[in-house]
Amino acid sequence: MRRAVLSVLLVVGIVTAVYAVVQVRSGSPDAEADDVAAPPTYAPSAEVSDGPLRLGEPLVAGRYGSPVDRPAGTMESFDIAMAAGVDHIEARVALTQDDVLVVRGDIELSTTTDVAEKAEFADRRTTKVVDGESRTGWFTDDFTLAELETLRAVEAEPDVRLDAAEYDGQLSVIGFDTLLERLVEVSQEQGRRIGLFVEPLEPAYFRSERTPIEGPLGQALRKARLTNDRERVTIESDDVSVLERLEVNLGDNVLTALVVNPGNPDLLTPAALEALPDTVDAVAVAIDSFLGQDAFALSDAVHAAGYALVVFPISFENDRLVSAFTEGPDPAGRGDLKGQVRALRLIGTDVILAEAPAEVIALNDELAAEEAASSAPAESPAEG
Repeated sequence: MRRAVLSVLLVVGIVTAVYAVVQVRSGSPDAEADDVAAPPTYAPSAEVSDGPLRLGEPLVAGRYGSPVDRPAGTMESFDIAMAAGVDHIEARVALTQDDVLVVRGDIELSTTTDVAEKAEFADRRTTKVVDGESRTGWFTDDFTLAELETLRAVEAEPDVRLDAAEYDGQLSVIGFDTLLERLVEVSQEQGRRIGLFVEPLEPAYFRSERTPIEGPLGQALRKARLTNDRERVTIESDDVSVLERLEVNLGDNVLTALVVNPGNPDLLTPAALEALPDTVDAVAVAIDSFLGQDAFALSDAVHAAGYALVVFPISFENDRLVSAFTEGPDPAGRGDLKGQVRALRLIGTDVILAEAPAEVIALNDELAAEEAASSAPAESPAEG
């Protein structure tokens, strides 16, 4: 009965009542996983701790860095996320003309860079068929990495990301190798191991036009020695065959996550999840995929099949929140991010891909402290 009520509350947004409920699926406070100290408030139990990336408390990844602060995929955006203390950063990568990788959110450059303003690149504008769709613009594989690094990033959603848009034209496009070097450097400076989620863009397109993107991706990860650490790297894709090829190429230390967007809800049924190949370790679910569903049942199905549950994109703008947590009509307006994070904790989310990572980390810590306080046994009054 409690689970059914909580699921309804999650969908309609009446989460203030939810918080009065005791911890969901809490286990023994003495439980441990791979020498990582068990969190004191949401300790993993036998029911939820069996699998990769599942430590009992949600991990937070900076999705494309911290795109609420700087244009996504720039070094400055990633630096802000790592300084905030994210467990992982997440990057999308595309192939260049010289068969190396560039960090971009799309293989077409006009919405995220100033390429259209560069007269020297006017003749690179072309039309291509990508994933069955005809697209016109400037594409990463028509540029060398050195040429791409001369471009400056612009905010793709200036009406939503107001702060990031103030840096349009100021920050450079970066290569994937450069990002990996920075990831290793910051990890050493901070004395901790920052992980990486990485999504190779349009693998079918690159396989047909140039060369499989999986090869350069594997080379870059091995060069940075990130494949030596267990569970440090997670490869994301909505194409299972890409995940299978990369898992074979990179070994068991590297995890794979199947990306499930709102248009593919059939992938989240228990039968579909059970049918996924053994190479899949996690399922990354778009937050809108929860709408109209029993969020607990969806989480249970993912976990029962042995996968970690990853949820994206999480940020404070109304445009990024599910309707239950929006406040007002302005897409850039601030909604109830705390309610959203609380709901993600309640259903047992393992990794939050956050576009406002500093705020999500702070709220996650705040909620953990509140849960610890509410579940602590009451002290007996002192005898007079």
